[in-house]
Amino acid sequence: MAAGSRRRIGWSPAWSYACRRSTTARPATPEERQHQQRAAAPRPVRASDVEKLQALVLYRDKDVIAINKPHDLAVQGGTNMPTHLDGMLDALKFDAEERPRWCIAWTRTPAACCCWPARPNPPPGWREAFREKTAHKTYWAVVARRAAAASGPHRLPVGKTKTGSREKMAVDEEEGRRAITYYTVVEQAAQKAAWLALLPVTGRTHQLRVHCAELGTPILGDGKYGGPASTLVGLENARKLHLHARSISLKRPDGKTLTVTAPLPPHMQATWKFFGFPADTDGDPLRRIVVGIES
Repeated sequence: MAAGSRRRIGWSPAWSYACRRSTTARPATPEERQHQQRAAAPRPVRASDVEKLQALVLYRDKDVIAINKPHDLAVQGGTNMPTHLDGMLDALKFDAEERPRWCIAWTRTPAACCCWPARPNPPPGWREAFREKTAHKTYWAVVARRAAAASGPHRLPVGKTKTGSREKMAVDEEEGRRAITYYTVVEQAAQKAAWLALLPVTGRTHQLRVHCAELGTPILGDGKYGGPASTLVGLENARKLHLHARSISLKRPDGKTLTVTAPLPPHMQATWKFFGFPADTDGDPLRRIVVGIES
């Protein structure tokens, strides 16, 4: 099915957060437990969803599946999130007896190249290959304003902050967790915007969004961390987040490297055309600056 002909089936915003219960909360009743179990159980996948999800497959062999996760597709379910990727993984069983299982977590917002084992019990060596510290994810982003430096690392600790009833992440020098991001500027659009390639060494929540905003170059469309500075007048889709998990590279047990790349989502393709950015890069733009990546 062509990309332009896919029907939107109601991707719900998602990212499943653990529900924290106080130690004094009453135990769930049998009826409540039964309801929770029914809600958590995978629902039958509609034939139309099977077709759509299988059309998103970028790479597949007997050990690995990689798909092009659409922007804002729910990864895992939660309250008022009936449609999510985890609930449709039966569509990716193909000839396997069991559905695949996640090894790498992805937040909902970026369009992403998602890769995970094709079987619940992968062969020796594959589980290690999927761990965060050895699986390198490269992101592309458009940031509002010109970047001050052409490349380098961001080393800013990140922690959770709360304003009223709203929580978000922020740079926290005292209690924040270590967070490192390598970046390089691929293209500039005068003083208005820049195309960055980003490689997070650590995997803190919203790490890339916090780091870019803290350095005065918020990701385009990231109102949560960039505020009004994250939009550009006259640009269509300027309020949509311009962050894309472009590729993932991981070591196979045989020592070879598997790299899978996902195309830009439609709203970012339009922005690339608006600024005249090239559709691709000559090799890995981060390779020349990331030497001996910190772990």
